[in-house]
Amino acid sequence: MPTGIRVDQFKDKVEDFIEKGREGLQDPGRKRTAFNLKPGEQGALTPHGLRHTFAREFLIEKFKEKLDEGLDRDRAEKEARLVTSKVMGHNRISVTLIYAPERLLEEME
Repeated sequence: MPTGIRVDQFKDKVEDFIEKGREGLQDPGRKRTAFNLKPGEQGALTPHGLRHTFAREFLIEKFKEKLDEGLDRDRAEKEARLVTSKVMGHNRISVTLIYAPERLLEEME
């Protein structure tokens, strides 16, 4: 975050940059939305789409770490979702279901 600028002003500048430059920045393989993507799919290049993508990828990473630590799948998912919710500023596991539905982790090992 640059000094001397309010957070809302900086956010507006980033959103404007993405909106105006999306066609030149966005990979053609990206989806038009970030809602309910499968692992490996990339959401639309929007501020909220980037948030969804980050949350989903972070959750998958934490889930794998928890499995590697020896936790069973249910416990690993619960702990990974809790950490993800805190990183996203929500502190509620239920909110992670918006970014990454339950079925997302079913096929992961």
